[in-house]
Amino acid sequence: MGGNYVWCPRNSNYRCRGVYFTNCALFAKAIADFDKAVKLGVSRKEVFNSRGACYGKLGNHEKAIADFTQAINLDPQYASAYLNRAISYLTTDEYGKSLDDYSVVVRLAPDSYKGFMGRSNAHRKNGNYKEAVLDATRAIILAPHEVDTHLTRAQVYSEMGKHRDALADVNSAIRIAPNRADILWKRGCAYLLVDQCPKALDDFKQAIRMNTKLAESPFNRALLHQAKCEFDRAILEFHNAVTLDPGNSLARNNMGTLLMNSGKFQDAIKQFNQAIELNDRDHVAYENRGLAHYHSGDLRRSLDDLNRAIKLCPHNSSPYFCRGLVYERLDQLENACTDLNRFIQLKPSCREAYEARSRILEELGETEKARIDAKRARELHAIEIRKPG
Repeated sequence: MGGNYVWCPRNSNYRCRGVYFTNCALFAKAIADFDKAVKLGVSRKEVFNSRGACYGKLGNHEKAIADFTQAINLDPQYASAYLNRAISYLTTDEYGKSLDDYSVVVRLAPDSYKGFMGRSNAHRKNGNYKEAVLDATRAIILAPHEVDTHLTRAQVYSEMGKHRDALADVNSAIRIAPNRADILWKRGCAYLLVDQCPKALDDFKQAIRMNTKLAESPFNRALLHQAKCEFDRAILEFHNAVTLDPGNSLARNNMGTLLMNSGKFQDAIKQFNQAIELNDRDHVAYENRGLAHYHSGDLRRSLDDLNRAIKLCPHNSSPYFCRGLVYERLDQLENACTDLNRFIQLKPSCREAYEARSRILEELGETEKARIDAKRARELHAIEIRKPG
């Protein structure tokens, strides 16, 4: 039987229409309907959880957290509310609270890949990289066909300086979603970090063909110039990027690295200073600034920065190599050898590390060990020469 639909202002109707508006991404309208449902006496956990999610989408995390907490008070076993509150806590940099909530999620719902993936992000933000890898790996096991699980672990590996492991995870994501321009762009960035500029350039060009808007960002244009080895133009675009967004610490880090590679150490240090002011847990910025201080001859400041970088991320190999060189210049040869031992343990195929350790061992009078390292360095050099391209 036909007829016009008549809206009846009952609490259940407001709740249902709120869900409809949420699914249409009309979050303000959804909140208005959830408000009316609550005023009419609805005190269901789902209403508070849904309204909190809408507040979160609109960036009002204070109200979002209040609603998720109300939902949890109504049902302390409500995993969805814990998950949503964890996201809001993570977004507002309350990493400890976020970790606590994600831990509840994986206890209540041990098959929740989103719970493990989110906790991995919280661990990463807290600098707990080993735990972040374990949780991201668990998420991949639970949901191997979900792109974001692989990208989550790739981000952790990248921040640990394990760029080839990160690249492998991005490749896994591309196999799942080969037509996503954003993932191709991420792989281009990963190729840059392992000094494979031609492959990075190929990925950047393909991604831009798929989504031309990628080329509109000064930051992205800088990466494109970097892949082309057009470093002066890359520096200019990174400068444009931080002019538009002074809070872009990654652009400052990248620009500082290019300035340092150009021998402009004081200009580089200024950019790393800014990056650290924006994020005083950025171990990469401390490492980069330490290296810039080393090249400019300020060994004490270099040592302070590298100590801080290692404290923030002890699983990253490169600061140990840099600090070993600083110790060598300071004539602290035992400390230098200890750091190079650690670096080689983490990265056993680096020719330069064996050359440096051989030199230091020779100074320490350990001639036989120095000879063995020198031989290994020659072997690795021969392998490098045989590699194509």
